[in-house]
Amino acid sequence: MLGRFDLEDIPVAYFAEGPNTAVYEVLARREVHHMSLAHVAQRALLAGQVTRPLRLLDLRPHANGWPFLQSLRFQTTQRVAAQAARLGFEGIVYRSAQQFGADCYAIFTEAAIRSIRRLSMEPLVAADGGIHRAVAAALLGAQLSLVP
Repeated sequence: MLGRFDLEDIPVAYFAEGPNTAVYEVLARREVHHMSLAHVAQRALLAGQVTRPLRLLDLRPHANGWPFLQSLRFQTTQRVAAQAARLGFEGIVYRSAQQFGADCYAIFTEAAIRSIRRLSMEPLVAADGGIHRAVAAALLGAQLSLVP
């Protein structure tokens, strides 16, 4: 129960609309002061595509009026996710708390997660030690230092 829309006893898969948003959401969060190369090297960037329409609760229109959606008070957002699941939604689309104007997705039914087809998977650190362009952009945009 560590994620914004995590549910009790139900796996939740989190996705972002693009590579930069994904890196901000996972590695360059607002509360982070530096990024560890060793930690980044353990991660990969997965691109996927849904194979069928998903029934998602759209919280994007509420991003400005409901600031709790972007706060660290995850118990509140987890209650929203639990209610959405009870109402038959397969997930939630919401505004990123880490990158202004970007969308993120929390998918929380097994059937919906299985409907996501993997398109690609790229390491965030190449064999030659080079970092992925999304990591470089996040380091620059968040003004973070890269440490070993």
